[in-house]
Amino acid sequence: MSSFIVYSCHCLNIRIHLASKYTLDGLAELKPQVTVKEPLLGWEFELGMGGIVIEFNSLIHTVTKGDWKTTSCLNCNCGEIYSVAESASFSKVVIHENAICGEEIEKIKKDSCYSDIFNIKLDQDTDGLVPMPSTEGLFFFWEGNRKKNLETYIYINIKKNRCS
Repeated sequence: MSSFIVYSCHCLNIRIHLASKYTLDGLAELKPQVTVKEPLLGWEFELGMGGIVIEFNSLIHTVTKGDWKTTSCLNCNCGEIYSVAESASFSKVVIHENAICGEEIEKIKKDSCYSDIFNIKLDQDTDGLVPMPSTEGLFFFWEGNRKKNLETYIYINIKKNRCS
C-alpha cells in the first residue's frame, strides 16, 4: 500500500502535504520530471488538502527574492525547506533538498526529543540560549521614603502572623 507524501523540516515544525496523486512508491521516478532550478534547486509539486502546516510561525524565516517566498526553519536550522511563487495561486510548491519525507519523519516522531504536545522535535542544544536574569531582589515597593524588598516584607509579615 502506498502512502501520501508529506515533506518536512528536520524538527517537523514545517510540514508540506502534497496532492494525493503523488505517492512514496512513485517518488523516485517522479523527481527527475519535476526538478526545477528556480528559485533554488528542488522539485515542484501540487499542494494537497493539508497544505503547508507550520506549528510555530515564530520559528520560521521567510525571504522574498523576486516573485518567490522561500521559507526555512529557525528551530532546526536545516536550510531552505520550500518556496512558493507570489503570483501563483499557491497550489504549487517547490520543495528544496533540505526537506525530509517518509521514514525520516517517522524516525523523528520516535526520537526522545520529539514532543507530542508541541508536535516538533525540541532542540537539546542550549549553547546559544541566553539565560533569564534572576528575579531575586527585583520586586520592591516604597513605604514612605524607604525602598523595601517585597519578598522580605512578605516573609517577615507571614512570620509575624504565624507567631501572634
